[in-house]
Amino acid sequence: MFLSKDAEILINALRGEDNDTTAFKAAICDAMSIIMLMYQVHASEKEKKLLLDAIDTLVNYNELITALSKEK
Repeated sequence: MFLSKDAEILINALRGEDNDTTAFKAAICDAMSIIMLMYQVHASEKEKKLLLDAIDTLVNYNELITALSKEK
C-alpha cells in the first residue's frame, strides 16, 4: 500500500527492475567521493558545513535505496 500514486511511481522507479539499485548506489557513492574531496581540499569553513549537510542527505538517501531494494 502506498501513500499516493505519486509515491508508488517514485518508489517503483527507485527500486528498478528486480529491485536492482546498483546504478543508484554507485551514483550516490560517486557523489559522496566528490563531496569528500571538495571538503578536504577546496572548501572554506562555511562551505564545509554545507558539504557535510550534503553528505548527510546522501547517506539518508542511500539508506532509503537499500531498504527499498530489500522490500518485496
